[in-house]
Amino acid sequence: MKKFENMLLISDIDGTLIGHSWEISKENIQAATYFMENGGFFSYATGRQTHVAQKIIDQLKPNAPVICYNGAAIYDYLDKKYLWSAPLENDIAHIITDIAENCPNVNIEINTADYIYVLKQSASSFPRYQRLVPLFKIVDSVNEVPLPWLKIVFVMESDYMPVVRSYVESQPYYKDFQFGQSASFLYELLSFGINKGSALPHLVKNLGHINKTIAVGDNENDIELLRAADVGYAVADASPLLLSNFTNIAAAREDHVLADIIERLDKNLI
Repeated sequence: MKKFENMLLISDIDGTLIGHSWEISKENIQAATYFMENGGFFSYATGRQTHVAQKIIDQLKPNAPVICYNGAAIYDYLDKKYLWSAPLENDIAHIITDIAENCPNVNIEINTADYIYVLKQSASSFPRYQRLVPLFKIVDSVNEVPLPWLKIVFVMESDYMPVVRSYVESQPYYKDFQFGQSASFLYELLSFGINKGSALPHLVKNLGHINKTIAVGDNENDIELLRAADVGYAVADASPLLLSNFTNIAAAREDHVLADIIERLDKNLI
């Protein structure tokens, strides 16, 4: 039996493995490769749309399907197909309209399996869209966006986030959906109860014979994932909310968190 057989190590991407450069360190790549070569399953749990995650996949190819859209889908990059998804209800256009009207400094993105549809655009977030070309399309109305929708992303300047959260959390529809912050400038809407943690059992079932799951993340949208795993780690430079919820702390992103966790596994410290 190989050293890491029947183990699944699953990592968030943004803020955990990479920063603005979108580059995974060679230390993390070497460690994850060693982990997989010795029987372990490695994967990602990300808020990214599948095609947007491709640059990360190309640097460090996982040997297991990937949780994407913050838990709304599981995608197999080897076979290029979705294995599972939990799309939003079809009648939520009124919620998007309400937030757009009452939070005017927000850009709205609708994520489908193929594209990111942008309903609003402002100079402050234009670099984000520039980077995602040709994976996004600007539209004038939600009626132009084909169903099903996997998640909605509200993009804003970080200092506007409290305003948006305060408004949304005061609305009657808040309790009927999964709202959550995935970055200082991103607030997301998914189907009720859908998150990275709720997707994890579907991934484990697909793999079969997993005896231990280890997860690592850095932000609010990783909380359920870390709780669902057998062992959940927050990176040392995680958000204060995540650090206040977990006692297992791994190395900071810049200090190669995968290498740190895999070293601990190698020494039977986990």
